[in-house]
Amino acid sequence: MTITEMWLCIGGGAGFLIIIFSLIKIKPLEINIWSWILRKIGKAFQGDMIDAFNSLSKKVDNLEEKIDDLDNRLTEQDEKNTEEWILDARRNILIFSDEIYDGRYHSREHFEEILSMIDMYEDYCDEHPNFENNKALTAIQRVKDVYKDCLENRKFR
Repeated sequence: MTITEMWLCIGGGAGFLIIIFSLIKIKPLEINIWSWILRKIGKAFQGDMIDAFNSLSKKVDNLEEKIDDLDNRLTEQDEKNTEEWILDARRNILIFSDEIYDGRYHSREHFEEILSMIDMYEDYCDEHPNFENNKALTAIQRVKDVYKDCLENRKFR
């Protein structure tokens, strides 16, 4: 068999290249030509799917940023609401203390409600050192003292 006959049997140049590619592995990079060709074919068939995945990935990243922003805004709003509640509690404590000072009697349940507010107010002040908390110290002490006296002498209404 001559080289020309072998050439025709193999299928011309294309068949020869297929045989050569099957045998070649580039040693330093360890690249298998068939793997590379198959990856390229896979990308050609799945190109739309890859583009859709990349687009979806960008949308998910954008959504995560928006969720983080919303979480930060909700945290800020929650802090503002808590501070407003604490300011209301302080006003209620001061009003209650003034009523005691004016000689008004209160029920045990009312005292316990105010004492509960006092506990939350003091806890908040301890946890937030920058919050102005010295505005109700005397009123708080008066409420506690009168409550103790009412317990001892059964003066609740």
